[in-house]
Amino acid sequence: MFILQIHSIDTRRPFSSTATTSSSAAKPSNHLSITELNGVVHLFRSQSPSSTTSLTSPSARSTKLFVVAVPNYLSPDDFLLFCGSHLDHFSELCFLRNDGMEDRYSVLITLANQLTADGFYCNFNGKRFRSSQRLYQDTCGIQTTLCDHTLQCPCGSKRTYLSCQVCRLCQQQDEKPSCAVCGTLKNLWVCVICGFVGCGRYEERHAIRHWKDTQHCYSLELETQQVWDYVGDIYVHR
Repeated sequence: MFILQIHSIDTRRPFSSTATTSSSAAKPSNHLSITELNGVVHLFRSQSPSSTTSLTSPSARSTKLFVVAVPNYLSPDDFLLFCGSHLDHFSELCFLRNDGMEDRYSVLITLANQLTADGFYCNFNGKRFRSSQRLYQDTCGIQTTLCDHTLQCPCGSKRTYLSCQVCRLCQQQDEKPSCAVCGTLKNLWVCVICGFVGCGRYEERHAIRHWKDTQHCYSLELETQQVWDYVGDIYVHR
């Protein structure tokens, strides 16, 4: 059993969820209070390590559950989808962010009663952040997205979409991408390794600079949908 202390000079702000799904069970219910807060979290053990801390011990149980670290590639809306039908039993949920840890955030959940809290704990404790969208992070640093493509996490974690950047830009004709560095809309290339969007050699050459900085050698030209191999200096046909 732990005591949770949150140090913050901030105040809780309402969080507006845009999570949508075909199943109403995965939508936040009207009675659920969702907030967000910036601060530093401290955990203190309230009893000796030798004491019983299983669910059979009443002193080890609470209707408040704390998710220590959620990887940043899983957005708050994605986390709500990950929880699924358990959302019906949430009464309060707070997303906690620490400015010193940009790659993760924490979640404090208050459930309706002890039975639902125990059920949530038993179902999710130790479970990877992997839902029907198959979004997860392995120790190898590879992220698998909704479209079943893999991206390098140090780059992909900056984005919070369930599908990868490459597929979104190829399939959504109404989206107007721009170079991540200079903002130009012309001659754009997207890195198929991490999803970085940069301009080509006829503009400011930020796509080429990205290859030189990261050694990500394959880039998709958005206009032609062809993949260029910087190492071989040739288009890759497959």
